Amino acid sequence: MSTGELMSVPTAWFHVDPLPAVGATTVLDDREATHAVRVRRLGDGAAMTLFDGRGRIAAATIETVRSAGTPRAGRAVEVTITSVAALPAPAPFIHLACALPKSDRQSTLLGMATQLGMNAFTPLKTGRAVVDAGRNFHERGRRICIEACKQSRRAWLPDLRSPRTLDHVLAHPDPAGATIWIADPEGTAAADVPIAGDGLLVLIGPEGGFEPGEVDAADAAGAVRVALGDGILRIETAAIATLAVVRARSRR
Repeated sequence: MSTGELMSVPTAWFHVDPLPAVGATTVLDDREATHAVRVRRLGDGAAMTLFDGRGRIAAATIETVRSAGTPRAGRAVEVTITSVAALPAPAPFIHLACALPKSDRQSTLLGMATQLGMNAFTPLKTGRAVVDAGRNFHERGRRICIEACKQSRRAWLPDLRSPRTLDHVLAHPDPAGATIWIADPEGTAAADVPIAGDGLLVLIGPEGGFEPGEVDAADAAGAVRVALGDGILRIETAAIATLAVVRARSRR
């Protein structure tokens, strides 16, 4: 089965890493097994798509659904791989360096940005930031991103990175030579700003905005100030709107 044919098959997606070779069998982990049996109501012989988060996807068939041993353990789902394909990473490469919003709005930010093909995410530490990444940020964020990939059929999980200051991000732009956008209500409309090369670093500040010195530092690093309309947007809204503009342009 070709990559296009595999992508067109309307089956539910499940995360498996590492992804076995064609003809091999594997057992879904507890979280994915629960999704398969209790949410999707799949049984023996059902088709599904597996992905490893690094661009590889596989068509698979459920061989058996059996008790995992105890009621709490739920069901064990054994599947066989029937074909494997590799998909390219979303382009252009988008690295979102963003101040964290409060509480559940982080889930909205990561989930929607993943659906829009964000390649990398760095929690941004700024002078006016009031939310820090907690000890469980990476574990919780990874789960959110996996669910978003499953929903949107994205084969690539974004790279969730450690918190960094704005100065550090500007001094070490990733990807190297990326176009840098900094959200600014007084900037140029994002839809009108060109993107040079294959990469984009997007800087989104906290609720109170970037401090003047931080904007000056971004200017000195060659960043372009971009605006997303007349209003002042929440962190997650600004981030998602920016990514939506970029992805819409990449489809032209």
